[in-house]
Amino acid sequence: MRSGSCTKPLSVLMLVVLCFTVVFAPAVHASMLPTGTVLENDADEIRSRIHDMLGAEEVQNALGKRGISESEARARVDALTESQLRALAGHMDSQPSGEGVGAVVGAVVFIFIVLLITDIVGLTNVFPFVVKQ
Repeated sequence: MRSGSCTKPLSVLMLVVLCFTVVFAPAVHASMLPTGTVLENDADEIRSRIHDMLGAEEVQNALGKRGISESEARARVDALTESQLRALAGHMDSQPSGEGVGAVVGAVVFIFIVLLITDIVGLTNVFPFVVKQ
């Protein structure tokens, strides 16, 4: 049996599979979405993000200190208009929440490694524990 004896049947099989994939694939139609639909979905997403935040224990404790129950806070969020929701979401996104800590730690580690390499190569003399040759 030759080493390439199964090449032709395999090629024919792959060609048939490719043709069926192309022929029976559903057609995709792109169209413009109305602005109202996009904004409505955006408002629902923001509202669900806020409801998720209200479920956190820390938020519930902070609301309890101010005399607001979780159900009352959820009712207030549901009563917000779309413009108020967007303003609130922009305010929430601009507030520090500890998410930037990873970037700062990563930057510090990167700078440390760069200085360590330059110290080992002999371009700088930053770290006393690096033994020069």
